Amino acid sequence: TAPRVALGSQHWCSADLTSFSLPLQKLLFSATLTRNPEKIAQLELFSPRYYVVGGSSATAPGNVAAASGVAAASGSRQDADDGNGDGDGDGDGDGERAAEAGGGGNVSTDTSSRGFLVPAGLREHMLVVPGNLKPVALLHLLVTLNFERVLCFTASLESTHRLYLLLSLFGEFSVAEFSSNLGQAQRRQILNRFARGRIKVLVCSDAMARGMDIDNVSCVISYDVPVYIKTYIHRVGRTARAGKEGEAYTLLQPKEVHHFKDMLRKAGHPVNSVARVTGVGEDEFEPLLERFEAALGQLKERLEEEKKQKSAILL
Repeated sequence: TAPRVALGSQHWCSADLTSFSLPLQKLLFSATLTRNPEKIAQLELFSPRYYVVGGSSATAPGNVAAASGVAAASGSRQDADDGNGDGDGDGDGDGERAAEAGGGGNVSTDTSSRGFLVPAGLREHMLVVPGNLKPVALLHLLVTLNFERVLCFTASLESTHRLYLLLSLFGEFSVAEFSSNLGQAQRRQILNRFARGRIKVLVCSDAMARGMDIDNVSCVISYDVPVYIKTYIHRVGRTARAGKEGEAYTLLQPKEVHHFKDMLRKAGHPVNSVARVTGVGEDEFEPLLERFEAALGQLKERLEEEKKQKSAILL
């Protein structure tokens, strides 16, 4: 048996601590917790329990049983209840299931075994526009809706930089880029300024936003449509936290609408919960077009300059 250690005593040494062990407990918090047996096995869980943060209703016993069943199938040592873990669920073949509580507060629940949870105060929208009008559509949203803190997600580092430059050159609001092009100190400073309201729009990719914890984000905009449901959940979960309200907009080209709706449907998320924005088109974009085209011309020049600078450095 392990020796007893009197924590209040002054007569203990490091040898006592090295021979003294306490059972290790792991608490894993995730917006998209996998139900894939292989990945569960890598966690080396013992007697796992699955909890979903909810409002007035407790976690459904079926959800706990399903999660425990997946752990059992993975070969982890456990004495959990039997259950049926089908290990499937979201369009990326990974069986992700979200337990996003938005940092606390009520969440809306979905009883589907393949569903996920989003904050109760979240209002979801999609705006369908041709690809060439996506930048001006984004500007229209930012100018007309006038949100205080906006997270704008792109699909890549290059897209992040280009969109940041375009918004900066447009000049209507304060904007910053959050990317790996910046040092850690610079990124920390940008997050602090964004949290204090000094920056209105923060442009970033999904990879850079991992681990980002910012309160009072009023709106999340997916400039590039998410490919996987877990990506969508991580994005929209940045707003409507702690029982607050928030908005989420997804910009879609006509050819992307079917995939987006199919992704939501397969995850058990009601498609009609994402309201389609109507009455927004080229006529509404007209007041912004002159400034947009000027900014677009400056963007091309800026990118050419950056390309020449990179070439000079390589030489």
